[in-house]
Amino acid sequence: DVIKFTPSGFYYQDVWKSTARLVVRQFNDTSITQCLHGKVVYLFGDSTVRQWFEYLNDVVPDLKEFHLGSPKKVGPFLAVDSVHNIMLKYRCHGPPIRFSTV
Repeated sequence: DVIKFTPSGFYYQDVWKSTARLVVRQFNDTSITQCLHGKVVYLFGDSTVRQWFEYLNDVVPDLKEFHLGSPKKVGPFLAVDSVHNIMLKYRCHGPPIRFSTV
């Protein structure tokens, strides 16, 4: 059997376009805040997951990061939006070889 790979979509003008003609919902800061309202979100993973923490921290207007004195690329990190009762926590999944401490 021959396996054929086809792209699932592409970005055009900052909007994801599905090649399967699926409707993909685009989120803005208001809809993200509304979705996360009253939630505690735990993010465990690598640098890609850390970038999600950083993105949400930049996009959600009332989300404020608490500086815990953690190494910049390792964490743990904490952000809180007390207006919308959102808590966002990030922790590295484990020490990659290049980390000296976690």
